[in-house]
Amino acid sequence: MIEIPKDMRIVADCIVISSNDMECEEADLTGESEPRHKQAIALGSWNEELAEEQPCPFLLKGAVCNQGNGWGLVTCVGVNTNQGKAGLTMNFEEEPTPLQVKLEAIVEIIGKIGVAGALLTFIAAVIKLICSIYLSTDEPTPGEESKIWNSENLNKLLEAFIISISIVVMAVPEGLPMAVSIAIAFSVADLQEEGNLVRKPDATETMGGCHFICTDKTGTLTTNVMTVQSAWIGGGKIDGSKHPNNDCNEFTIA
Repeated sequence: MIEIPKDMRIVADCIVISSNDMECEEADLTGESEPRHKQAIALGSWNEELAEEQPCPFLLKGAVCNQGNGWGLVTCVGVNTNQGKAGLTMNFEEEPTPLQVKLEAIVEIIGKIGVAGALLTFIAAVIKLICSIYLSTDEPTPGEESKIWNSENLNKLLEAFIISISIVVMAVPEGLPMAVSIAIAFSVADLQEEGNLVRKPDATETMGGCHFICTDKTGTLTTNVMTVQSAWIGGGKIDGSKHPNNDCNEFTIA
């Protein structure tokens, strides 16, 4: 059981057991701009169908008591509260964008080609070294170290290995992210010229594969002004013609 004074932010879901003209602001949780009056009710008298007409005994975590005070019985804490459950529903893994999927495929192909090229280079260098050793006409003198394991041949083998590693490193496209960023910047500029304001440059990645746009507000994608496209006058249909200065149809009736 916790005491709830004025201006306190409630730390857990509770049920009101005692209140003194207590009101809580729940705009961040429910979207209601008006404070909600909180009052204890008798056990078993809560009616869900009349929730808006009867005193509310429930306190939500995150709400602020902006008037009065009272006592509450804690029912849920942490992720078990309404706020915690809402937060869990938003914890989802972001799916890679189409551009990221294509870039990963390109990087994988380039990496495989680089590894194959490095391996072939190393094999070719080893074959060349072996041929140069066994095709040499110089015979080692007594006490001279073997031609196969002398320092010169080992240095050549090491050089071939270093070259192969260098090919693998160079195959990684380090400039690819910068090139993609530049391409996205140009895409943002092109969209702005067409009258589309892009707040996040990464959004241009998915706009290329967009087929349908759904909106719940009239003014989101339009000017929030209704225009007449055609009219039925005197038993006949009249279609408007495009105005030269805007996209609205204009009608001329004699």
